[in-house]
Amino acid sequence: MLITLPYLIKQHVKINVKDLEKVAAKPLYRLSLYNTLKEINHDQLFPALYRTQEKFAESMLIQYLDSEDVVPELLELIGQQNVNFKERKQKIFIYKHKNSADNEWYLAVSGPFYDKEFTSDESLTYQTYIPYSPATLLNDLEKVLDNTGAKLVK
Repeated sequence: MLITLPYLIKQHVKINVKDLEKVAAKPLYRLSLYNTLKEINHDQLFPALYRTQEKFAESMLIQYLDSEDVVPELLELIGQQNVNFKERKQKIFIYKHKNSADNEWYLAVSGPFYDKEFTSDESLTYQTYIPYSPATLLNDLEKVLDNTGAKLVK
């Protein structure tokens, strides 16, 4: 459906908006659908419910994890954090993830996002095996970002 819908739109075939919503609801396909619609100048058809930095951050992280063959069974958004990166204040989204075989939650980040832009260059999208701990979260984020040039805005 991910390939078919943009093709039909390009051919001026009327499609059901619910079909676009079904694809956008799946984090693994959400960003690809948006990018494909944008390529054919129909990004306005992308469902508004999923056109947020938070939803795109989730999609970027799931795509990254899928490319590493480590898609977690559980992924939860913890929050967001401002960072200075590439000489601009930007935002990353912070997640915790785990698999059912593992009792430990681990830290993951996705971004960066500038201002109100929906997309990102994904240069700060990572999974880690740093155990998630609210007490050490800022220190752990500094470790994750250490070699990227990004600095937390405190």
